[in-house]
Amino acid sequence: VVGTLLWGAVGGPAGVCAYRAANTLDAMVGHRSPRYADFGWASARLDDAAAWVPARLCALAVAAVHPARAGDVWTAVRTQAPAHPSPNSGVAEAAFAAALGLRLGGTNRYGDRVEVRPQLGVGDPPRGADVGRACDLLVQVSHVTAGALTGVAVVAAVVGRRRHGFRHRRGR
Repeated sequence: VVGTLLWGAVGGPAGVCAYRAANTLDAMVGHRSPRYADFGWASARLDDAAAWVPARLCALAVAAVHPARAGDVWTAVRTQAPAHPSPNSGVAEAAFAAALGLRLGGTNRYGDRVEVRPQLGVGDPPRGADVGRACDLLVQVSHVTAGALTGVAVVAAVVGRRRHGFRHRRGR
């Protein structure tokens, strides 16, 4: 969500499409497999580059939404996220885990493949009721991000108008 909002603010609809294309391509062929060995690495690196800033903005937004847990969020992002195989997913997952007081990670199954992921956050493993809390946090993070990017766009527009003067008035 944060990446889509950021790339939309930077590049408009084309920025959103480019970001989502890189993200989708990574999801489809970016994982390690013999079938996509020659192509998947490029889409994975492109997605990593495009999501680097948004992942960190997401952690900042999570800390802003839960200021009482901001210290836990930063500790998890700084100390636990680097152990995650993704340079960006680990940041967002660690931030969410810390804000929600949960422990994420462990054994994940993808069909026949099993991956053991590092522990992110501290607390109990998530339960069914935590899904709603996580969705609420995602909505709050989305609103904070959208508001912040809107504020940046407004300030940039005002500064741009002042820098260039008001020469472009209609009717003159």
